[in-house]
Amino acid sequence: RFGSIVFTIENEEKRQEILKQKEILIAGTATKVVKYLKVSPTTQCNSCQKFGYTGDRCSTRACRYCAAAYLSKDYCCPTCLISGRPCKHTTPLCINCKEKHFANSRDCENLRAAKLVHSTSVEDSIEE
Repeated sequence: RFGSIVFTIENEEKRQEILKQKEILIAGTATKVVKYLKVSPTTQCNSCQKFGYTGDRCSTRACRYCAAAYLSKDYCCPTCLISGRPCKHTTPLCINCKEKHFANSRDCENLRAAKLVHSTSVEDSIEE
C-alpha cells in the first residue's frame, strides 16, 4: 500500500525546484515528493507509536499509555479525570507488542528489536 523511493539530485537548484512541485511522474503515476529525513529505527512516531519514522504524515492514532485509538495527549483517566498523562489508575498496554507496559517502555520487545537493527546498521557503516 505504501512505498518509498529515495534518490539524489546533483544540484541544489534542481532539488529545490522538484521539492516545490510537490510531485513528479514515475512510470506515469503522480508521486508525492518530500524531503528525505534520516531517522533511526528507534525513532518513535508520536501518532501511532510504531518505530522507525516520525509521525508528521501518520494518520493512525494510538495512545502511548493504553493503546486506544487516540493521541496520547488526549488520554483521560475515567477514575480521576487526569488528562494527557498516565496516573495510578492507568492500565498500561503497548500497541506494539501487546504487553502490559507503555509503548515507549524500554521493556518493549519491538523497541529492543529496533535497537538491535540500529546497532547492527551502525556497526556495518563503521566497517565500510
